[in-house]
Amino acid sequence: MGLGDRSELLSKHKINGKVVHLLNDEDLKDIGISAPGDRLKFKKILNQIRRKQRAERRNRIILQEEETLYYNKFDRCLDTCCFLRPENPSTYTLTTHHIEIKKVDKVDPCGIKICGCCRSSYTQNNIDLTQIIDIDIIK
Repeated sequence: MGLGDRSELLSKHKINGKVVHLLNDEDLKDIGISAPGDRLKFKKILNQIRRKQRAERRNRIILQEEETLYYNKFDRCLDTCCFLRPENPSTYTLTTHHIEIKKVDKVDPCGIKICGCCRSSYTQNNIDLTQIIDIDIIK
């Protein structure tokens, strides 16, 4: 049994996606799903839908930014080996529940920045925001 099997029943009682998650055992009996097994299957499908919706809300990207790497063409030329190597900016991704920061740390083995061909290392942090209740924004 899927929700599609009961689509006529749901539309007859004017139940759509906005209210289907509010259905309880009594409501299911009232609309004609009387067998306990069918009600349990229906509730299991509803719980799967709820979990999927929560995961989508939790992982929805609010903001995704890249670090500004260069303020002039000379710096860009040095870091990309005369524009032959791709740029590699740090990235910041904000979702409703966490901030993901991928920081690129340039490593020059000789200690002198001559060319950007030297290796880069990455640091990735995920910062949980679920315990934050309120914030102040300072401009």
